[in-house]
Amino acid sequence: GPAVCTGANGGTLTLNSQLGGVLRWEMSTNNFGSVTQLANMTTTQGFLNLTQTTWYRAVVQNGVCPAEFSTPITITVDALPSAANAGIDQAFCGLVSSTILTGNTPVVGTGTWTQVSGPPSVITQNGTLAAVTQMTNEGIYMYRWTIANGTCPPTMDDVSVQINHATVVGNLASDATVCSGVNAGTLTLTGYTGTITKWESSNNNFLPGSIVVESMINTPNLSYSNLTATRQYRAAVKNGVCPELYANVVTITVVQQAAPALALSSQTICTNTVTIQSSNPSTGMGMWTQISGAPATITPNNLPLTLISGLATPGPYVFRWTVSNAPCASTQSDVTITRDVDNVVANAGLDQTICTPSVTLTGNNPGLGVGTWTSSCIPAGAPAPTMTQTGLQATITGLTIPGQYCFKYTVTKPPCAPTEDEVIVTLQQPALAANAGPDQDLCTPTTDATL
Repeated sequence: GPAVCTGANGGTLTLNSQLGGVLRWEMSTNNFGSVTQLANMTTTQGFLNLTQTTWYRAVVQNGVCPAEFSTPITITVDALPSAANAGIDQAFCGLVSSTILTGNTPVVGTGTWTQVSGPPSVITQNGTLAAVTQMTNEGIYMYRWTIANGTCPPTMDDVSVQINHATVVGNLASDATVCSGVNAGTLTLTGYTGTITKWESSNNNFLPGSIVVESMINTPNLSYSNLTATRQYRAAVKNGVCPELYANVVTITVVQQAAPALALSSQTICTNTVTIQSSNPSTGMGMWTQISGAPATITPNNLPLTLISGLATPGPYVFRWTVSNAPCASTQSDVTITRDVDNVVANAGLDQTICTPSVTLTGNNPGLGVGTWTSSCIPAGAPAPTMTQTGLQATITGLTIPGQYCFKYTVTKPPCAPTEDEVIVTLQQPALAANAGPDQDLCTPTTDATL
């Protein structure tokens, strides 16, 4: 007879080839050791939701002949299989190529291991155990433990085996030095295996409390811009079930912008050397360079206060104070030193000896300067002489007391130092008027006379 699954079954039995009429149907669950009579005189008998194996037969009688039993039919009822349990999922990191799967022991039914999906592998079953080998590829292997019993629906449970190669963090590039507030760049992670789980940054080498999560997006690139302080970056990589690891740390060193350069005011000089000065930079290094003019010497060239020498040629000299703090843009300021033409050497002329109360003095041409006459000494008791200057000449009057009179001729041409020269005028006492006495007449032979 047919087999059905317990509790959810049904069907119709049909009696054929009989001779006589059906008196009744009978059923039994112990091969008619005990009988349940069914009031059914038709040639068909239905069954529904049997929970154990049941035998059926019909009782047939033809006329006055004795009643006979039909050939019995057995409805075999299969029990539901045990619930399948394939065990917990497994995960391996590294070079793992085999594992053991353990299914539960079925009370009812028979269990079978099969592979459902994933890379190819080999299953060798021994009872409820399955030895899985040749798992050479990375991925998720899915296996099924199926418990079947006759006509009943099987029970199934799947277990996964995930195999991932070890996480490879790759290489994060690259370190950079940038200028504060005006910077931008992109960090790139290459050669990694797995998924980038996050990007982190720190201003204190990733000490606790200094870590900032920059991104949780699985991307090999991270951009930064307008940093104002040095910062470290790193990426975390995780391959499947393998541990999360960090790639190398990249440092973006932020350099403060160069301090404003300030060279102090320009000068006009009349010497071959000059000291120039600039502001002392708070950030960066300063350097003096010559921009224009005849070649000069800067000593030293890296201090705010420095000496310029060799300024022998008249004209403008331009010097530049540059403050640098790479990679930031440098700042600069220029100072102009104008070398003036040397002052003319004053020449008051030769000393003079006079007998008159006045004298005229003449100085040399002062060029671009101005020549000025002054009195610098007079004899004791003498009144100050009167001086009248016209151009290069000075007319001196009022020289009444004999002796030495000093007069200074000064040539001034700022910023050059003045030059001066002194002339000495000596006034002598005038000679007395000659008086030879009256004329005399002599009478010969007298030849002598007294004068």
